Amino acid sequence: MCTVTYLPYKDGFILTSNRDESIIRPKALTPAIESYKSEQLLFPKDPKGLGSWIGYSDHWDAVVLLNGGHQGHIPNPPYRQSRGLVVLDLLCNPHIKKFISSYNFQDIEPFTIVAIRKNELYSFVWDSKKISFNQLESNSHYIWSSSTLYKEDIRLKRQIWFQEWHTEQNGFYELDQIRDFHHFGGEGHHSEVLKMEKTEIQLKTVSITSILKTENQHFMLYEDLLSNAKYEAKLHESVQLIEV
Repeated sequence: MCTVTYLPYKDGFILTSNRDESIIRPKALTPAIESYKSEQLLFPKDPKGLGSWIGYSDHWDAVVLLNGGHQGHIPNPPYRQSRGLVVLDLLCNPHIKKFISSYNFQDIEPFTIVAIRKNELYSFVWDSKKISFNQLESNSHYIWSSSTLYKEDIRLKRQIWFQEWHTEQNGFYELDQIRDFHHFGGEGHHSEVLKMEKTEIQLKTVSITSILKTENQHFMLYEDLLSNAKYEAKLHESVQLIEV
């Protein structure tokens, strides 16, 4: 939920998300195809909030969520529903502007969502008062870091790391290269690098998930760092366990 990169790739994209979460929170369920509001969705499930931070559907090639809006905020629970349910609801609705204009965001904790559909890239932020919506250039590369975990100077430092990595690749990269960046990118304190850990509050990167979409393939690669297991999943097909 807390670090996301987007790369254009072979007439499609690679979207990768590091989920930074409390290790005492119930572990997410392995990605599965689930019927939700009469739609078939593929996502790893958060058993606490019953939603997800990443997934795709027949309507959306990818939707991913980060905690927090433009700036960090002080949590003010109880909230009406989990932010992860917004992801599932959007996956069921192909019209993002209509979704944003009609959805009830009140009493939901601030978040950022990145969504991709038919080579169109969108982001929108809920800051507890209003929605900020943007359509982005899908042929550019981006990194987002959660404002609830990373102050502005750390988010900027991560943008520099990502730009340096992208420059080193010289436009040539595959799924393995960006996943290596999500595993090993950054330098300095372990609370700032991409695969992070804050031992004092029992929080760390617990999974790394990629969605790859091209003209000929579309799948999710989910790596559970707590159990050292990796899964490949496709919508309308069974989930495959991969040897790590």
